[in-house]
Amino acid sequence: HFAQPSGRRDSLSLSEISEIHARGSAAGTGAIVGAAFGGLLGLVGGIALAADSWLGVGPAGVLAVTALGAAMGTLPGALIGAAFRKWKTVYRAEPRRVAFAVVPDSRGRLAVTASVRF
Repeated sequence: HFAQPSGRRDSLSLSEISEIHARGSAAGTGAIVGAAFGGLLGLVGGIALAADSWLGVGPAGVLAVTALGAAMGTLPGALIGAAFRKWKTVYRAEPRRVAFAVVPDSRGRLAVTASVRF
């Protein structure tokens, strides 16, 4: 069942529904972007540390700083991504080869339309 804008309750059969979308957030995408950005900054920082011969940071140190940067970028990225909404398709009907519909035309009369998929 669903409510019409007028408040009247109505129902649909599953055959009348082609797709259902659910609203979610982009927190996962934000976490990935944040980790990539933090990892890039960590890599640059690690390379800068390795260039200083006095510190003696080797390849393992560069990798550790890169991983730390990625870890530190994940949470802020997820928090920023959570502020953005995205739609996810949760149901998609099998496409029909032939479909008919009754729709109003520009003059308010009813017209029958047909669509054929190949």
